[in-house]
Amino acid sequence: MPTANKPIQKTQESAELAFLVSERVVILEVSLVAARLTRRRTRDDAEFTVNVERGAQAKMETESGRLYVQARLNFSAHDASSSNNAKQIEVDTTYELVYEVRDQANLTQAHYDAFADMNGIFNAWPYFREFLQSSLARMGLRPFTLPVLRVGTASSSSRR
Repeated sequence: MPTANKPIQKTQESAELAFLVSERVVILEVSLVAARLTRRRTRDDAEFTVNVERGAQAKMETESGRLYVQARLNFSAHDASSSNNAKQIEVDTTYELVYEVRDQANLTQAHYDAFADMNGIFNAWPYFREFLQSSLARMGLRPFTLPVLRVGTASSSSRR
């Protein structure tokens, strides 16, 4: 299955913001909080084109020192031989990651958002990989191993 799994592309500035948070956190918990699975009838010999989308949101609770990250990871597959672009398979998940922020000094929402987009997704990825692989098997489909998630920096003028 060919996959469209683009690296996490961040500007140098957002990578630096995320790094400042990453030096001050400890991960406490990773929980699957939502999942939706869909499979439409497919031919046994169907070849699929795969797409993986991701996004994250951060919420800092300053009193408790807890950073809550909601990481959404979505896998979809389309029959490569069909002119219809309908999703034949979809696995849509949301994970909640909880971090303890040991020192909040000089950190802003922009720091937490950059951290969620980079580290939150990166930390949820292995959980999504396992969930996806076992779910596809339970759906009666061939195994699929989600590729390595790559992180890179883009120029400030790049768009996602």
